[in-house]
Amino acid sequence: MPSHSFRVAAALVLAASVATSQALTPPPAPYENPLTAAKAVLGKALYWDEQLSSDNTMACGSCHRPGAGGADPRIGRHPGPDALFHTADDRLGSPGIVLSRPGGAYTPSPLFALNPQVTGRISPTNVGAAYFSTLRWDGRATETFVDPQTGLLRIMFGGALESHAAGPPVNDGEMAFAARTWSDIAQKVARVQPLALATSLPPDLAQALASGPDYGELMRRAFGDRRVDSTRIIYALASYQRTLVPDRTPWDRFVLGDPTALTPSQQNGLALFTGAAGCARCHTPPLFSDGTFRNLGLRPVGEDLGWQLATLDPTDRGKFKMPTPRGRGAGALRSTADVGRARTARLWGSARRQRRDRAPHAARGPAAGRQPGVPHRHRRRARRRSRGAGLRVRARSAGPVPRPAADPRRARPPADPRADGAERQRRGQRPRDARAPDPRRPRAARCSAPSPGDRARRGCARRRRRHVGRGRRDSLTDTRMKTLPLALLLTSSLVAQTTVASVDDPVSPGVLGDARLSLDEAIRLVNGQLTVAQLSAAEAMRLMGTGPLTAIEIDATTTPMIVLQQALTPLDGPSAGVAVELRGMQGRPMIHATGLAYALRIRTNTAIVMDLMLVDGDAGVLVDDVVNMTLDEMVMLHGLELTGQTQAGLRLSATGPMADTPVMLMHSELHQQVIGVEIDDHSAGGAVMFEAEHCHFDDVQLGVDLFSDASGSMTMCRLFRCVFMNGAQLLKVRRGATNDQRIMAMLVGGDFTTTGDTVDAQGTAVIETAIHVHHSLIHPAPGRRAFLVGPQDARIDFHLSENVVWGDVDVTEGRLNRRLWCWNNLFRDGVFAVTNAGTTTNFRWNRFENCTVRARPANTSRMLHVSSEFDGCTIDGQATLGAVELENCYATSSTTTGNVAIRNPAPSRWLGTTWASTESPSIGTAVDLTMDLPLGMLGVWQVGFTDPRVVLTEEPWRFYAHRSFGVLLHGVYALRSTLRLPVPNDPNLVGLELYCTAITGPILGQTHVPAFSLPRGVYLSIRN
Repeated sequence: MPSHSFRVAAALVLAASVATSQALTPPPAPYENPLTAAKAVLGKALYWDEQLSSDNTMACGSCHRPGAGGADPRIGRHPGPDALFHTADDRLGSPGIVLSRPGGAYTPSPLFALNPQVTGRISPTNVGAAYFSTLRWDGRATETFVDPQTGLLRIMFGGALESHAAGPPVNDGEMAFAARTWSDIAQKVARVQPLALATSLPPDLAQALASGPDYGELMRRAFGDRRVDSTRIIYALASYQRTLVPDRTPWDRFVLGDPTALTPSQQNGLALFTGAAGCARCHTPPLFSDGTFRNLGLRPVGEDLGWQLATLDPTDRGKFKMPTPRGRGAGALRSTADVGRARTARLWGSARRQRRDRAPHAARGPAAGRQPGVPHRHRRRARRRSRGAGLRVRARSAGPVPRPAADPRRARPPADPRADGAERQRRGQRPRDARAPDPRRPRAARCSAPSPGDRARRGCARRRRRHVGRGRRDSLTDTRMKTLPLALLLTSSLVAQTTVASVDDPVSPGVLGDARLSLDEAIRLVNGQLTVAQLSAAEAMRLMGTGPLTAIEIDATTTPMIVLQQALTPLDGPSAGVAVELRGMQGRPMIHATGLAYALRIRTNTAIVMDLMLVDGDAGVLVDDVVNMTLDEMVMLHGLELTGQTQAGLRLSATGPMADTPVMLMHSELHQQVIGVEIDDHSAGGAVMFEAEHCHFDDVQLGVDLFSDASGSMTMCRLFRCVFMNGAQLLKVRRGATNDQRIMAMLVGGDFTTTGDTVDAQGTAVIETAIHVHHSLIHPAPGRRAFLVGPQDARIDFHLSENVVWGDVDVTEGRLNRRLWCWNNLFRDGVFAVTNAGTTTNFRWNRFENCTVRARPANTSRMLHVSSEFDGCTIDGQATLGAVELENCYATSSTTTGNVAIRNPAPSRWLGTTWASTESPSIGTAVDLTMDLPLGMLGVWQVGFTDPRVVLTEEPWRFYAHRSFGVLLHGVYALRSTLRLPVPNDPNLVGLELYCTAITGPILGQTHVPAFSLPRGVYLSIRN
């Protein structure tokens, strides 16, 4: 019988001879798009430029990164076909951008809210993609390329890269706002500076951009003239990707005759790869992929149709393209925790198992043949479930699960590689180092970047990814209002191995030692206060898997209710910075805390609590004693229903030395409480931050009670897209006697209806109190105040923009105020009264209907209204030292008394000196807008109707985009553009906002005009 070494040598000779005849040659390029150096450099600049996306946050290289072999090292969770998170069909995909309306304004996604959307699949590698005739997991990118802008057939054969490049820039989940076209992209590329957001450039790009060319100049170098269109952008992107050729791997050198390129163990692996294991049947050299589509049978085909989406053939359902592992070097794995996280397939599982009878992972069942090191395109880990499990405890892969005391007779001696190899040889197994050669390293010979360092460092790479990017800002999603994305928080806890403990005890605390596991016992396990060794044998048998216990799950189908007999153990977590989780599954299980101080207490600095209903008790959730937090740590409360608490639904108590302390309440409901959220800040040297997003307050007497007696940097409360109804007051801000910390309260995109004063904010002369309200509906009861802000000597930062406000606005400013701003608001049926002893107010583009606008007798600074409208109002200066001044305002059916100065009255309802129009139109009519611009400037109209009353619907802004590019020479020094705008026949329409931005272009011989933005524009009330 031939020896083992002889068999290996024979296999290597065969492998080398086959591979040599199929050596990796330069990839072909289609006749219509030949590869040139100038075109590749242009494509490389476009590939790494975040400005190719609509909001300037995503580049092609964001999802296809050289350090990950051209794939995506990031991770995000997609809810799958059922649109429900944390169910069996969830997928892990690639994060994209925040959903945006046409034009770029952000809007909540039904699945991801204002978080970055996640695709349904992980981005595949693009290294070596030039060799394949079809691309994407489902083969939708074929070699026939049709220009998406003109619809013309551009490439008949060999254009798969071009077909693929045409998709992501106009996909509203990956890089684009809704309804974005390639015409929009071409116009943007023509006016931006290449790689303006990059912080560093590789040498070839630095040389190409040394003279400061725009994309028009780069187009001239590549194609002969400066025209920028979709075909050229796509051709350049495809040309650059044809340079990503990984042909310098050890495998390539070995098959080309270098016997030292592979170690002996790798040569053994190559023999196994091409022989007994059968890996090469599908991962065929030299590409290590045969380019076919296979159904491995790992998941139900209904979850993702795969290749059937391209072929429409039912027999192709569930088939996906055979991936290639080329291009991903083993050195890219930062730690053993990365095993199983690569976005390109790995072959190690097959080499370890040495399957001789068939190809690895052949389809033979829903999860048959799955190996730990072989990731799937959806990268979802199957969760082991015990039938009838009610409460489950999950674990992370950071360490082993505590076990009962081990039998010393079973203790293993220190590992000896030689002894291990001898033992495996005695069993007839290969040594552990008999691995398949890694065809993925080092980097490619002609590849100008799959090496991690040879790339343009993107702008977003140097900072934490924000919720929203650099798209056109609106008041709902100001990029300065930084929030932490929920999706990223959740996925960070979902990529580890799991331990499941099934229990059937609906009552907590339970009896330690019986066969049931109570909620209190589970919390003590997560805290590290209870070990597995202390559980009964029946309980311990329910624990499976590896990793420390850090999460608890309650299945509402088997444990719908937990009645607390005594207070639960506080959720502390095993140590600072280790995230712990408590969540409901299959609905919201109820936890009753009647007669107790709280239903749940959190004392860890990193916790996630989701999908629970907490009933009764003094407080639903108590968050306290949380110290030394950073912005990377937070308490996340999501999907809670807090009902019937006698004091507060959520109580945040901050004491002692604290750093940044973020607590977020998201997509939750609060009912029947005296106080919805109580914030009691007595911290020192830190910042306490509370944020509620998409929360509903119903029958809550006081929505948020914010009390600060702290000495640090800031106490902050932010409410995004919340609803308050059937309650007395939304927000009350109070300060303690020793408080010297800034307070900021921000309300954005809300609908607030109260029976009393909506916002009552108490300031101080010592330090600033900031009240910011944007794009909200404020509706107190008749005769009550929408805002009460003071007292006399308070230092107030009061900012209202794009709100509809009923009722009184009573603001008392002190000498130390920073600003008093009201822009683009509609005030109705109230008294707008200001006592200001500080700087001049900034009231612009507001409309007052049936209001009294008054400066109180103590007012000493002028109250200046600019470009505003007054309809049926009384404007009363009360003969104060600081007069009420109207600059370029329009008043009808209004009277003035006292010290009121009127300068340059507007001739019509349209606002601003550079605008002209007809009178305020009615529903169904039209309005003409005229814009004057300096010579050589092309104006682009962007007009949108907004209705604050519908901000909480699925489509929060009713948006109708109108653009006009017609220009006329007006005199000698100006261009005039006129747009006729029809007013939609929509009874819900309240106001109109007008935006104007200037774009660059060769107008009247000018080749470059710096871009600028005119003021935010006007707010026009539309009459029904």
